Amino acid sequence: MSEQDRLGKNLGAGDGTAEVERCLIGAALVEPALAMGVCEKRGVEADWFTLGECREVWPALARMWRESGVIDPAVLGQALGRAGAIRWLTGCMELCASAKHVGAYVERLAAERLRRAVAALGRDLMKDAAELGGQEALERAEGALANLRAAEKASYGGFSTVGDFEQAIVADYELVRQKRIVEGDLKFFTGLRLPWDVLNVKYTGVKPGIHIVAARPSQGKTAIAVCMSGGLAFDGVRQLFFSVDMHPRLLAERYGALFGQVSLPKLNFGGSRADIEKLRAGLWRVRHAGSADREGPHPDNILISDAWRVDRMVGEIHRAVKYDGVRCVWVDYLQILSGDRDYRTHKEEIDAV
Repeated sequence: MSEQDRLGKNLGAGDGTAEVERCLIGAALVEPALAMGVCEKRGVEADWFTLGECREVWPALARMWRESGVIDPAVLGQALGRAGAIRWLTGCMELCASAKHVGAYVERLAAERLRRAVAALGRDLMKDAAELGGQEALERAEGALANLRAAEKASYGGFSTVGDFEQAIVADYELVRQKRIVEGDLKFFTGLRLPWDVLNVKYTGVKPGIHIVAARPSQGKTAIAVCMSGGLAFDGVRQLFFSVDMHPRLLAERYGALFGQVSLPKLNFGGSRADIEKLRAGLWRVRHAGSADREGPHPDNILISDAWRVDRMVGEIHRAVKYDGVRCVWVDYLQILSGDRDYRTHKEEIDAV
């Protein structure tokens, strides 16, 4: 049977996984430059394999490639230090005479690995539900599902290159030059809008990445976040706000008071009916922020979550970005988040978070 025929057979139902695993090892031995390039991009590790021999060989093979840039089957066989290792490696090379189909081999193993992970997750969920109870089991499941989605999303050739960004980078700076230098609009910027013109000019708006606001307690960190978040909402930017430090209702009150221009302490003491109407108007403005039709359905560009465990937060962020069009995430605040396991010190937990 030709390699092409064997490939077609093995990439069908699950009965050819073992042979595909040996084909991938053989491809790495026959044409390491091509095969290992594909495997490194896809992140192939020993746990991708089900055959014990493959799980043993792969770490030594990958280490030899990283250290020397060559893979010598004879040296590899000696390094494994067991009888029949060289004969087994030779058999893999005979099974796969070239690395022509290495991409298909890798994707087959990725799909099989994902299938095993889904099956293991199902078993873990049943165990967690019995031992931990519904809420904690759900939080663990959120993180596990997010990890599975990440593994499924990481497709072959997933690395970025300079060429991927070249056109967008040049276009952005050409636009900045046109607006600021040619047209004289010195306030122009390309990122997401902050409520303050000076910061927009300095940072050219909010760019992708993690931005941390730090200050002592009761210095206005949440107030700044609410102000910035509200401004983005009026620009039509949908956001997810993790309100860990306060109840979601209290956070909603902050938005209403800010955009209704009314004092919450005054309302708590017993504000006038006019103050209550200002609060109502502020809440209405926030719900409709970013809507072109003020009488139409409210877009609710600010989504609020009280999740405080990282694993659950990861799952909620994934859903919010994929299904709700969220472009910005807020966390208030970092030091009181809980990691996804037990840690020896709080510093170690915050580092992990």
